[in-house]
Amino acid sequence: MLAMPQAVLLLAVSCAAVLAAGVSGQPVSPAAERTNCPAKCGDVEIHYPFGVGPGCSVDAGFEVTCNETTTPPSLQLGNIIIANITLEKAQMVVYTFLTYSCRVPGSNNTVDTQTNSMELSVSTPFLVSPSDNVFTSVGCNSLAQLVGHSGTYYHTGCITTCASVNETADDGAPCSGHGCCEASIMPGLFLVNVSWSDRAEESDYHVPGNLCQYAFVATKGWYKFRKNDLVGNLTFAKRFGEGTVVPLVLDWSISDGRCPPVPQGVDKANIDPYGACVSTQSYCVNASNSATGYFCNCFEGYTGNPYIKNGCKNINECLNKNMYPCHGGRCHDLEGDYECKCNFGRRDDGNKGCEPVLSKAAVAVIGEALYVCPM
Repeated sequence: MLAMPQAVLLLAVSCAAVLAAGVSGQPVSPAAERTNCPAKCGDVEIHYPFGVGPGCSVDAGFEVTCNETTTPPSLQLGNIIIANITLEKAQMVVYTFLTYSCRVPGSNNTVDTQTNSMELSVSTPFLVSPSDNVFTSVGCNSLAQLVGHSGTYYHTGCITTCASVNETADDGAPCSGHGCCEASIMPGLFLVNVSWSDRAEESDYHVPGNLCQYAFVATKGWYKFRKNDLVGNLTFAKRFGEGTVVPLVLDWSISDGRCPPVPQGVDKANIDPYGACVSTQSYCVNASNSATGYFCNCFEGYTGNPYIKNGCKNINECLNKNMYPCHGGRCHDLEGDYECKCNFGRRDDGNKGCEPVLSKAAVAVIGEALYVCPM
């Protein structure tokens, strides 16, 4: 058998350091007010609570690095490359490995298997998103498996079946087992390992021309099935080049508690800012992928960074007519909202627009009357 190289992604963030630096009920970190913290690394913007360098993030768990030895510079979490960070959904997109299992010619007419696997291990405040990612396997007659850990071990996988490439699903078809398959993943995973139990090693399942199978955890919708991905040696992998190319979504949260309950009958806009949600016009949201974390959002009508003082800014809705329509009227921006002032002869339609005071039928009747009885 050939050697089996293993591609491993590891991120080690000390849970103790993160928990010790909890921010519940504490004033915002001075890092949020610093002006010498980088706002961008390469093409990726860096928003507090994340930061590059000591004192620039809310705590150690949110500290990232800018690797300037790459072109362009790459933002990294440990040795994981970051594609982007979003505050509103509290998510981070990172790049991971494409794993494969390939049948390669051996000596004396034997067939050996060359395999790589992928392990992603993250710690507080990150978890693999179950709603935005999917486990996928591409190939013929293969069994790919995912082992995860959320405090207890979790196993899932899927099987692909096809007697030949011609019997797979059509290009662009859903991954339902004929050439590719999918499996959902559970919430709360901080470790995932993708590996193989390869049915193609058994002679009964050998499919000529199908040398490689692939498996990965990736953002939903990233992979579109193509028959040609099953032909040749590492054809699918070569489409993307070498390295970490598979986008995966991580959920993150402030890991020091849950949002305080909003008293019945009280508008959340009247609740004082909580924990890391220091901006006025911001509120606390319990993280759905964590039993102990929360994140912050700006109120509707505001946008910006809720983790810094005065970070949530009023949206001028009148500058975006497609998203904030005002048909038949004049848009007037308000703090946190807007109003549509109707033109003469029109009235509010109850949906940020204006409608004629008189119906078309009434206008037609009046027009006919004026025609019959001219003044």
